[in-house]
Amino acid sequence: MKNYLLLLAFFCVCTSIHGQFLNSTVGVKIFPGLASSGDYENLFDSSIEVLSGGLEYSHSINGSEKFYIQTGVNLIQRGVAVEIDDPFFGIREVSLEALNFSVPLTFLLRNYTGATVGAGLSYNRMFNVKYFIDDVEADHPRQDEFTGLIGVQVSLGYEFSVSEDILLDVEFNFNGHKNTQLFNYAIGFGLKRCFTIDNNVKYPKK
Repeated sequence: MKNYLLLLAFFCVCTSIHGQFLNSTVGVKIFPGLASSGDYENLFDSSIEVLSGGLEYSHSINGSEKFYIQTGVNLIQRGVAVEIDDPFFGIREVSLEALNFSVPLTFLLRNYTGATVGAGLSYNRMFNVKYFIDDVEADHPRQDEFTGLIGVQVSLGYEFSVSEDILLDVEFNFNGHKNTQLFNYAIGFGLKRCFTIDNNVKYPKK
């Protein structure tokens, strides 16, 4: 019950903020990148290639051209793969793969050149969690640890104006949650449609 209340609170905050802002964008984004775990020292050796994506929605705070609040829904692939030295079977590969439904709520700073910096929290629910030993699926008792996770999300990017109301953006994105020590680092590519409630203010403006 507590997890559903947290998710409801996220949506209530996003909905209540909507009426206060003048400028908005809505778009889609994909994130090809790497997934790993903070449990291992060599992050690159334990990383796996993943592809994530979702919908993105942002609002200008009080009509500001610099400060925005951003939310959306994302489907994120998570995982990790490591080699272990088994005394009976020798070197074996142990891996985890999962899907992560994520609802972020972040603050975004955008300057006049189109550069952006964002940071915030996310509500996460992992499902379809699978464990493998040498590519053979195995049982694991940790299934109940992957619900109601609060994570962090940080981004650094740049937006390009294609037309008055269309943006392309490229960003480096980091997201993960401490409970599981699972995280992703990726390059995101997005396409946004801009619309304005107040005709006196346009997004983007350089």
